[in-house]
Amino acid sequence: MACGALVSALWDIRARREKKPLWLLLSEMPAREIVDVVDFTHIRDALSPEQALDILLAGEDGKAARIAALRVNGFPAYTTSPGWLGYSDEKLVRLSKEAAADGFSMIKLKVDGDINDDRRRMALARQAVGDLPIAIDANQRWEVSEAIEWVNQLAEFNPYWVEEPTSRKCPVHGMADSSHVGQRQSG
Repeated sequence: MACGALVSALWDIRARREKKPLWLLLSEMPAREIVDVVDFTHIRDALSPEQALDILLAGEDGKAARIAALRVNGFPAYTTSPGWLGYSDEKLVRLSKEAAADGFSMIKLKVDGDINDDRRRMALARQAVGDLPIAIDANQRWEVSEAIEWVNQLAEFNPYWVEEPTSRKCPVHGMADSSHVGQRQSG
């Protein structure tokens, strides 16, 4: 986490020096430069630098129009601010309501430890934000099978998506793992 914070700070410094929001800096970067700054150490088995470059180059068509649309409409964002473990119920409710009032399109809660605590926290968050999507982060300490069992016990709260670990089937919607990210499903 410390390394991630340092990398984020360095990107922020670069964006400030170029007087651009970070999303625009990254959007305007040439594909080769993006690939050159990514550390593929832990993802090389799933995506090589060459594959990443091919994906980025294939997305060049229409890039200017997408950037223009983002300038006008923005991009939906979520926050994890209400969802950290260890917060009191009151703080979770307050931060959930604040996130909704601030215009976030989703909140994300971490789940871990005691299923009854997670069920209570999910119920409080759901009551605080109504139909606003709530994602859950189930990567705190489990193997995939344990996370699936845990998430199944939270399905009644209609999590919008589940952050890793995942299996080939999403326990909430029964679909192939990442095909449902960002899509609300009925049922």
